[in-house]
Amino acid sequence: MSQEELLKRQHDLFKNLSSLPRMILVCNGCENIFELLLHDLCHPTCFNLKKVAYFVDNPDFDCLQGVAGVARD
Repeated sequence: MSQEELLKRQHDLFKNLSSLPRMILVCNGCENIFELLLHDLCHPTCFNLKKVAYFVDNPDFDCLQGVAGVARD
């Protein structure tokens, strides 16, 4: 990967990450905000993840719950 491609990749990553707070505020109150955030984080211009899941683990209340997942297969 050339230096120019690396700089473009970093620019795209920072651009996507910096837009997340605004998206969270716009989607405030949405039921599926976790899925929207995971979708943006998995995008090829961000972290380029093929599969990801978000879990809530609260041992105080003996709770393990799968909240959201994304697969691009």
